[in-house]
Amino acid sequence: MLVSLRRLLRPAAALALVCAAAGCGLIDTSSDTRAPLVTLSRPTRQAALATTAAGDLLVSVQITPRGDNNGVSEVGILLNNARVATAAVVGTPVKNTAGFFVYTYTARVDLRAVPDGDYRLEAVAFDRFGARGTAEPVRLRVVNGSAGPLARLTEPLDGARVAGDVRLVVVPNAGALVSRVDFLVDGLTAFADSVAPYEWLWPSRFDGIG
Repeated sequence: MLVSLRRLLRPAAALALVCAAAGCGLIDTSSDTRAPLVTLSRPTRQAALATTAAGDLLVSVQITPRGDNNGVSEVGILLNNARVATAAVVGTPVKNTAGFFVYTYTARVDLRAVPDGDYRLEAVAFDRFGARGTAEPVRLRVVNGSAGPLARLTEPLDGARVAGDVRLVVVPNAGALVSRVDFLVDGLTAFADSVAPYEWLWPSRFDGIG
């Protein structure tokens, strides 16, 4: 028995036209409208204390879009509600125990022109459908020390290549009254020395290449 292929295809074509015009549920075009989960992983949030920062601050954010295809379209860094940087993705996403991918974004925030004082640092992320997620804020105390005592880093020399445990030595200028020296890594205080000579053995292997 011969069957016309054209005659069999006509109902399917008609159904496709109806679906295109009114939608028939054969193709799922819905989106997950839940906002992405956003967490500041650097600097970390402390309950009642402000994190001291200065200079060039490295900020790291963990983003978890909720939905199979939601993705991440943009991540911004805010200081007292004003955007100061846009973060960029680093590495590859890792799937968590709930089955969602977790992305890492980083940005550098130049605090050198920011007046000393207490601020609220936040991160906001948008998925491709426009859903917005906001991280719990971190209290940040900016201490650039523009009016503080002058000192110089004598070891290592500027521009030197270092690895492993690196000895850092700070020498105050003549006549400067110094009560404490803070050693910062990527804008965050990593060690403080209140007894001269002001030194720190920096375990650089834990801070990556840079």
